[in-house]
Parts: sequence; C-alpha cells; structure tokens
Amino acid sequence: AFILYWDPRKPAVPLRVHGSTHLDDITALHSLKNSPSPTSGQILLSDSTDGLVSTSNSAEDDEDEAVLNVGSWGCSISQAGWICCSSTNRVWAASDMETFSCWSNEVCSHYLITCQNTKRSDSNLAVFVGSNEGDVALLSSSNVTDSSALWTINSVWASGHTGVVRSVFWDENHEILVTGGEDSKISAWRCPIPGRSSESAGDESTMDMDSAILKRERDDDMDVSESEPEGKKVKW
Repeated sequence: AFILYWDPRKPAVPLRVHGSTHLDDITALHSLKNSPSPTSGQILLSDSTDGLVSTSNSAEDDEDEAVLNVGSWGCSISQAGWICCSSTNRVWAASDMETFSCWSNEVCSHYLITCQNTKRSDSNLAVFVGSNEGDVALLSSSNVTDSSALWTINSVWASGHTGVVRSVFWDENHEILVTGGEDSKISAWRCPIPGRSSESAGDESTMDMDSAILKRERDDDMDVSESEPEGKKVKW
C-alpha cells in the first residue's frame, strides 16, 4: 500500500513514495489545516483497512523519519479526518462496521515497550509505554480484563532519552528502572512502587526528573558520564 506524493509542476513521476506506513488499502488521506503552526500543512493523516491511523511529515523523504504517530484500532478503517480546535488537534475514524472512534495526540504518540508482572499493584501487571520523543510512562489498570476499566499513569520519566526507547528493566526490590533507547543511551531512574500512596511513599512520591541515577552515553571512547539531564517533576 503506497502513499505517493506528487509535485504538480513535475507530474511525470512521484516526488516521493512511502510504502511501509500501511500494509493494506489506504482509505483516506488528509492534510492538517486550520492550525496555528506554520508547518501544520506538512502533517498528513492516513488510515487503512489494516486498522492503523497514522500521521506523517509529508516533507520528509525518509519514510522511517516521516512517520510521526501511529494508532492501532484493531479493525478495518473506512474513513477518518481531523478534528481541529484551538487547544489540540484530534482525529476521528470510522470502521467498516460503522463504529466510531476519536484519537488524541497522547493516544497516538505512545507505543508499547513491554509489560511486567508485579505483585505490588491491583492488576498485577505493569505496562511500560513510550513516545517518539524518548519519554517513558508506567501504566496500570484496576482490572485488565475489563475493557471499561480506566488506565492510570503511575509515573513518567522524561528528558533521559532523545530517541525511541526500545527496552526497559525494572528492579522492583530496589525501585530502579533502567531504559535503553535508539539514541545509544542507557539511563537508570528511581521507580516508586505503582499504587503506593504519596503519604506512605514519603519524599519519593515526587519524581525528580532532573536527576537520573546514571546516564551512560556511548561515544568513540565508551566513556561513562554521570551528567543530569534537564527535565521536569512529575507527581503520581
């Protein structure tokens, strides 16, 4: 399933072709308009019968770099479009079964890294997700078997990576999370126990994003640095 970009001044051949964004028939393509961002017209929404809702940078030749966000609905999508408002841009989609869904930037921009069983939360399952900017979040649900049960963001770790995080290791006993990303960095973080109240957690209930325990940067000499990435504080 190919997305072909054309320059009307040179119609003989496509300007660029993206062939791996979708795996099946593409059913809608829409550019983002009516947004205050000067580059909003470069963002292309695409959906497909493969069940994916994607946004891409149409000005990027490299398809791997062009894809911005991907959301999977799990059913064939027949049509989709932008919901433009002053605060944020959302996406609506309709399936071949005439069901309807709305997507936010937060939903589409996160992907699953891994899940880990834990005895320290109500659901016994810790779900780690990431963003294209290198952030990592820990999610949990009171009942993972109930589709109507709400999911909660327990912790967020930001500014430790500048690329997609591909792997995590969680040492529950010592409350340490180790993350590895495509930016060739390994970062270690304090990781409070999910579900523990701020009263019982004491000072550790505030996650200080200014102080990663260790950040290892791979360079020509494979030096280990203990620099502290800039970030923000998140309470859970």
